Amino acid sequence: MEYEIEVPYAAAGLRYMHVTYSPERIPDGEVTGWVASILDVTDRKRTEQALQAHTAEIDALNARLRQAMRETHHRVKNNLQVVSALVDLQTMSDESTVPVAELQRIGRHIRSLAAIHDLLTGSPRTNGDSEQVLASDIMSKLEPLMRSIVNQRTLRFLVDDFALTVRQSTSFAVLVNELVSNAVKHGKGEIEVCLAIERDHARLTVTDSGPGFAEGFDPRESANTGLDLIENLSRHDLQGVTTYRNVPDGGGQVTVDFPWRQVRTVDH
Repeated sequence: MEYEIEVPYAAAGLRYMHVTYSPERIPDGEVTGWVASILDVTDRKRTEQALQAHTAEIDALNARLRQAMRETHHRVKNNLQVVSALVDLQTMSDESTVPVAELQRIGRHIRSLAAIHDLLTGSPRTNGDSEQVLASDIMSKLEPLMRSIVNQRTLRFLVDDFALTVRQSTSFAVLVNELVSNAVKHGKGEIEVCLAIERDHARLTVTDSGPGFAEGFDPRESANTGLDLIENLSRHDLQGVTTYRNVPDGGGQVTVDFPWRQVRTVDH
């Protein structure tokens, strides 16, 4: 008979002992007693425990890697679908050739998607949640791209630091890029991008100091692939509502209100 026991020592701490009982017999085979042998197996036991812990850690890391690979595959697929939709929007026009400006616009969207993809697959989330992305991180990735197209005009970002879902973040990035691109193309002066939480929804507002929208402007009647993209992203992807208006001091303003789910304010 054999077994292992834990033996606490005041000086040495917890030790592990392997105990074996062997029968003591006389020549005719009768058992007259038992002999116990005790072996200190603490070093072996601790080595086994360390190996088990290391194996469990490797298994956990492999599980995280497999999950990350699945998420990365899903995100790449989604991003490629967005690029495909951008191209489809442009080819729906009646023109037989694609203007350089439109190709440049698609290129900016692809760079925005690449920046967000880098954010999603790079460093861990600041808020520790793999299903959420901080709005401030998204804007930090987009800001250099936006500043490269504003032609020395002032570009301001006012961002409440909260989280968007991973699904929202990609559509949001393309939406911001398109709104700023339109403000650069059709507006003048300062451009302001504001993202704020208002009760049960988030509000994205892009304002410029240009001539604003023409009286009676209706985006549904405008043959503009950029406006089609804005409507599709805000209405179908973000489940939001887009409003176009002119500000009192001059300039146009586009507001997108969309619901947010599992959003937390982040403390720095």
